[in-house]
Amino acid sequence: MTWHGHTLVDGDQVHLGKLVQVDGDHVRVANGLVDVNGDDVTINGHRPQRTFVESLQLVNTRSFDVTGLKKVRIDYPDATVKIGPANSDQIVVNEYMSRDNPRYFLQADQSDDQLTLRQGARPRLWSLHLRTEIFLPAQLQGAVTVEAGNGSLEIGDLHLALDLQAHATNGSVRVFNNQLTTLNLRATNGSLKAQQVKANQLTATSQNGSVVVREAQGALNVSSHNGSVKVSDFTGDGEVSSHNGSVKVTNFTGQLNGHTANGSLVAQELHGGGQFRSHHGSLDLDVADLTQDLAVNGAGNIDVAIATTTGYRFDLVAERGKIRLPQQVHLTLNDDHHKIGAVGTGSHPQVTLATDHGNIRLK
Repeated sequence: MTWHGHTLVDGDQVHLGKLVQVDGDHVRVANGLVDVNGDDVTINGHRPQRTFVESLQLVNTRSFDVTGLKKVRIDYPDATVKIGPANSDQIVVNEYMSRDNPRYFLQADQSDDQLTLRQGARPRLWSLHLRTEIFLPAQLQGAVTVEAGNGSLEIGDLHLALDLQAHATNGSVRVFNNQLTTLNLRATNGSLKAQQVKANQLTATSQNGSVVVREAQGALNVSSHNGSVKVSDFTGDGEVSSHNGSVKVTNFTGQLNGHTANGSLVAQELHGGGQFRSHHGSLDLDVADLTQDLAVNGAGNIDVAIATTTGYRFDLVAERGKIRLPQQVHLTLNDDHHKIGAVGTGSHPQVTLATDHGNIRLK
């Protein structure tokens, strides 16, 4: 898409002047005030996240009984946080620090059925590097909330009946090999990656950064305000969207709703159906098995390929563009900018394609 001779949207690139610039996994906001490039995050030229340093000394270990617990809140404003499964029936916390001072150790509060684990005091005159490992036992049920401030967050190998919510303010989020009741992931300034995840409800969203979900199952909701979205090898119904950035989906089985405001949308190996919209960008879909209705709406070009073994009915509208059809079709309306018909015979899913300013190619 161009505006007064300037290209604003081109594939997976979005250039809205100094306000927002997106190039694949690289996001710059407010003339570089926030710069997210993959897992690397800088805020006003500084990297707030604490590097994962293996050489940090183990200075504190705490254990907590989970009997009667229904809620666990974890709050570390300035640390790298790793969460994984415990080998015991208790919650275990290991803290690795560059300074061994009990004032900096975690603070724990327990009231009725809720446990709060909070980062200890932080020095004002010198730096403190902190890495925290938190291990959750199989006996723990209920809800767990994680807040990570300036640092990366990693969650792996959890197979628990838990509702888990996790948020990183300035840092990347990485999640792998988890089976949970619900999983809600959020990053403010940083990328988010989830792989091999199974949950009844999986939500992954980033304000400034790319979002990647691979090999997952459940009900999906993935979004980025400034950044690209990529989903692959997913089974279940879902919604994917990006305000400023491209969306790409590969090998998706289920009902899928996809939306971009500024960016292209590509769906390959789609098994099912869904609704797709792009306000400023192209739409390119490859349907391997059309089992449900398909609706695509945009302002630019629309390209849809449907497997030849699939029959379907279609209604195509290109207000100011051209329409190209497969060779074998049955037409009931054959206007230049509006065509209605079917591929195959019998009762089939409905394919509706509409664009304001682009061309339509159905094959």
